[in-house]
Amino acid sequence: RILLTGSSIIGVLFVFLCVNGHFVGQDYITERVAHFLGIDLAELDPDGTGEEGGMFRFDVFGAALPTLFGVWWDPWNIDAYLVRERAHVYSMELRDPQACKHCEKIHVQYELMMTATGRTVSAAVQIVPYGAVVAKACEYLNDPPLIYIGTKMSCMRVRKLEL
Repeated sequence: RILLTGSSIIGVLFVFLCVNGHFVGQDYITERVAHFLGIDLAELDPDGTGEEGGMFRFDVFGAALPTLFGVWWDPWNIDAYLVRERAHVYSMELRDPQACKHCEKIHVQYELMMTATGRTVSAAVQIVPYGAVVAKACEYLNDPPLIYIGTKMSCMRVRKLEL
């Protein structure tokens, strides 16, 4: 029982750390994927690459909480999940450098990045009891994202008016 309980606690701890963005963009994780895909993801590492880079991000905590409800805030989950950085790097590395119609910067649509991140968080939530219900709500609330609070992604503040 002790081994099973200990393994469960360690597993839940790792899932919690992963889902909150503590490992997002780390070079020792993205290096193999980047090599396999033939792209350069070194720009995503928030604390530097190589020996001077860290193994774990301490500047994020609880980023999954607002994401579960479709709320995106610049200093919290936008920075934790590197939404802006990933959108720019993916656009350039996947050879699709199109300028945004609203902000005229080159990036993948932020809305798509937020939706994909919301789906990742919803998949991780399914391991807790009744997590499937919360996960489905998370998926729906992030497709498209319910609320964006911030100024860093100016094109997210533009809304289409359909009559």
